[in-house]
Amino acid sequence: MSAKLWVAAGAAVVIAGGVIAYEKEAKPLLRVGAGFAAKTICSEVLVAGRSLDDVRTGELGGVNPILDDARMTVEDDIASVTLLGVFTRKAFYDETYGCVLADRASDVPERIKPTVAPTPHEWPLARRDDAGAEEDIDYDALDAALQNAFFNPLTDGAPTGARAVVVVHRGAIIAERYADGFTADRPHLSWSMAKTVIAALSGIAIGRGDLALDETPPVEKWSSADPRVDITLADLLHMASGLDFVEDYADPKSDVLQMLYSRDDMAGFAGSKSLAHDPGSTFYYSSGTTNLIAGVLKTAGGYTDETFAAFPQDALFAPLGMTSAVFETDASGTLIGSSYLYASPHDWARFGQLLLQDGVWGGAQILPEGWVDYMRTPTTAEDRGGWGYGAQTWMNAGAESETGLVFPDLPADFYMASGHDGQVVVVIPSRDMVIVRLGFTPNWGSTGLLPRLISDVLAALPAATEQDAD
Repeated sequence: MSAKLWVAAGAAVVIAGGVIAYEKEAKPLLRVGAGFAAKTICSEVLVAGRSLDDVRTGELGGVNPILDDARMTVEDDIASVTLLGVFTRKAFYDETYGCVLADRASDVPERIKPTVAPTPHEWPLARRDDAGAEEDIDYDALDAALQNAFFNPLTDGAPTGARAVVVVHRGAIIAERYADGFTADRPHLSWSMAKTVIAALSGIAIGRGDLALDETPPVEKWSSADPRVDITLADLLHMASGLDFVEDYADPKSDVLQMLYSRDDMAGFAGSKSLAHDPGSTFYYSSGTTNLIAGVLKTAGGYTDETFAAFPQDALFAPLGMTSAVFETDASGTLIGSSYLYASPHDWARFGQLLLQDGVWGGAQILPEGWVDYMRTPTTAEDRGGWGYGAQTWMNAGAESETGLVFPDLPADFYMASGHDGQVVVVIPSRDMVIVRLGFTPNWGSTGLLPRLISDVLAALPAATEQDAD
């Protein structure tokens, strides 16, 4: 995570101002910093199977000098981080549900196991060395596209931070590549790609009759006389709730960092915010909004702290054969829908293929008919920051620009799940294609690597056909 946590500044406040300053200023900073580090090492070591040293020098390297001297341990399924020798946060691991950031083991809810066992789905292959290779693909150009995805030719071949790239065309994997230490089966953190999965789960809940798009979702803190009851589920899905939530990763006191690393009930924290805008009028990208949706899914479906975590496994991951997927929860048992879903590159490709197939998998309608079209229909809320945005889904179309496209030279119909540091699942219906790119690339949005990857891969494929468009 590239956010500057400024916990070192908090240490200075402790020295200068004593106990009162510590409680008001330093402790919140230390709590966020230690919480971020404990959650990171727990999930990356115990869920993703990486070494503590690798994570410490990678995701935690350069975040803040105080973390360089922190004591970090992973023992007996508990990750612990101590800052300045005195302030400790812990995260607790469960083999089914990943890691929970909590102050005590007793704060971690007991959760039932999923009731549906995943049926592994093996990808058909159409690579150069496979019998199913497609004759109309330029495999040399495809190899070059993946080379550029890992080593940027515009910066003298410098590594881009890519860890996995998978290209699926017409339902088959035609290319894949992995960085040293990473494989097709190693789980990767979603960051905000999880938001698009929450949209898919919302569609399932709507299909079951638990929720309706044009109705106020069940939020405990909103009374009938509360102006927030004008917020609909559609407003939440389109990041147009109007709630006063600050998404600022440079300020450890901001709502998003306090929510992720200092609150046991993230949905409750987000739902407590007052209105800053009329519901539905203004786009504001908010991780709090997605965690609020997760809380709504829990309440509307009648789930408890013990049963909710099994919902995505039973309803979505198991039918797709996503055997690696781990959707982590907060200490209240609610999915951290904004950020914390782990899945392998092949499993992320399965999710993308489900969207490409309009929610159908193996002949079964997993998502309600028409739901994927809804997910990729642009919101009309203002101030979208140059992008098109649907239901927790980013799009090329719907941009506030002269052409209405973010990238005029790329297919107008491409949409994607997108996460921090360069996590994307790109879906292009007109080319019958899914591209998964996972890695650790701070400032990903400013690198130009996304349009470069898409255009390079498209150049290796045949032109769009009527079959693809269908």
